[in-house]
Amino acid sequence: MAFFIGDSAMATISTVTAPTDTSGLLASALSGSAAKASSATAGSATSQGYTATSANAATASGPAATTTASTYDPSKATASTYSAQNMTAQGYDAVDSDYKTYEAQKANSQGYTANQADLAKWNVDQNQMVQDQLANVLSKRNPLMTAAEAKANQQMNSRGLLNSSMAVKAGQSALYDYAVPIATSDAATLANAAKYNADATNQMAQFNTGAQNAASQFTAAAANTASLANQQAANTASQFNTGAYNTSALANQAAQNAEGQFNATAQNAAAAANQNAQNTAGQFNAQSQTSVSLANANAANEAGQFNAGAKNQASMFNAGAANTLQQQNLSNQQQTALANAAAQNTASQFTAGAANQASISNAQMQTSIAQANAQMQTQANLANADIAKGLAMQQLDSAFKAQVANADNQTKVSLQEMQTSAQLSLANIEATYKTSMQTSQSASNMYQQVVKNITDIVNNPDLDQAAKDAAIALQTGMLDDSLSAFNAIGKTGVSSTLDFSTSDTKTTATKTAENKAEITSLYQSILGREPEASGLSYWLKAVDTGQMTIQQVKNYIYDSVEYKTKNFNEQAYLKANPDVAQAIANGSYKGTGYDHYIEWGLSEGRKTS
Repeated sequence: MAFFIGDSAMATISTVTAPTDTSGLLASALSGSAAKASSATAGSATSQGYTATSANAATASGPAATTTASTYDPSKATASTYSAQNMTAQGYDAVDSDYKTYEAQKANSQGYTANQADLAKWNVDQNQMVQDQLANVLSKRNPLMTAAEAKANQQMNSRGLLNSSMAVKAGQSALYDYAVPIATSDAATLANAAKYNADATNQMAQFNTGAQNAASQFTAAAANTASLANQQAANTASQFNTGAYNTSALANQAAQNAEGQFNATAQNAAAAANQNAQNTAGQFNAQSQTSVSLANANAANEAGQFNAGAKNQASMFNAGAANTLQQQNLSNQQQTALANAAAQNTASQFTAGAANQASISNAQMQTSIAQANAQMQTQANLANADIAKGLAMQQLDSAFKAQVANADNQTKVSLQEMQTSAQLSLANIEATYKTSMQTSQSASNMYQQVVKNITDIVNNPDLDQAAKDAAIALQTGMLDDSLSAFNAIGKTGVSSTLDFSTSDTKTTATKTAENKAEITSLYQSILGREPEASGLSYWLKAVDTGQMTIQQVKNYIYDSVEYKTKNFNEQAYLKANPDVAQAIANGSYKGTGYDHYIEWGLSEGRKTS
């Protein structure tokens, strides 16, 4: 553990010079922001150190002997092959048959020209029209006209209307009523007579034409029948002659083809038998040669394997003996060197411890005077440090919220756990060393610097989750160690803090193993998984150093985001929080119910079901 009691942290107190803090954490905290009061100058304690003598382990002067395996190339058998004889098939050319054809005789048909009848036309004249007949009836000289007119005058006169226009019209109307039926009847009679005469004339002409056409058809049919009979007789004779010729040609062709097929079949059977005999002989010879070659190769391979095995066993035995001898020599040399180094280191530690105790006692007396003078100035600065510490915590909280807002669901859970872990660690450290930070400007500055460093770690885009966890754990661990050193110095003095006596490491290691097992069991039973390296390291350190108990670790795990969202149900959460469901539905909240619960629901204490 490194202890820093620099000038600026203790009001210009000269202190023990400690090793350099490579992280820069305490160097930043112990800068010029501390009190400047310097009414007294304390003496410096000079520590007497020693250089431990390291044991040089003897190593082998050369590489360990190794075995060299003898190998061999197996002999390869060469199989003899043969080429099968190809059979040549004997074929034949079929004889084509020659056939005769005939041209059919064509019959000559005789036709006739039909006679056409001359039709008599019926032309309507003036006597056949009602209009002309009506004109004749209505003539002034027609007695019917005179009688109708007289009858009408009589009727008008009986009414006193003889000379009126009505009498004239009545007379004309009576005339028309009598004249029209007469004219219509006369015209129809004349027309029917003319039509009858025309029909009779046409019937006579059609009868005469039909008789003439029937005679012409009979004559043409007789001529065509005779022509067809002569043609069929000629075609039948030609077909009979051609069929006889073709039948004879086909019989001769079939006989020649049968003879060719028989000869070719006999030749092909002989060729196939000869080929099979040659192929059988070739296969037998090749199998014999292959069997001999395989037997020779097997014998050569077995001999090579036996020789290689014997050489390998001998080489391995020799190498084992050489390695055993070298290991024994090295072990003896290392034990001797370690024993010598331990004796020298024990003597150096005793001498340096005595010198350091004396120097530290002198420094404590001088430092007490300077501490009293610096206390008033330090109290004034502590108020400003509290403000700065609060601002640093606000910046850290803002950094976590910004990271959570831009992360996916899984990362949000991890960030929530990281935030909870970091804030818990800082809260425990602040509670443990609250007195030291209230009475020491340097302690307060250290706390602020660690908070700032954690904020930078959270905002660093180049670090993954595991790296950030490890870096935050390192920062809180260094802060805890440094504040513990300040606290120890303030309570017991430098001499008791710088205690170089040995402790019971076996008991501590056993306790650490037990705590590790219990914390691992909590992860398994509560979260259903193995603990991650950074989380296990954090809780184990808190329990080992007495900052927390196993029960407190258990309570924190039950209160973690991971446990609270382990059995999270989206629908149940939205049902229990209708305002969230409405915000998601109308688009005012961009995310799911789970996103809302991680981002806001946990801190608001919303129900999940």
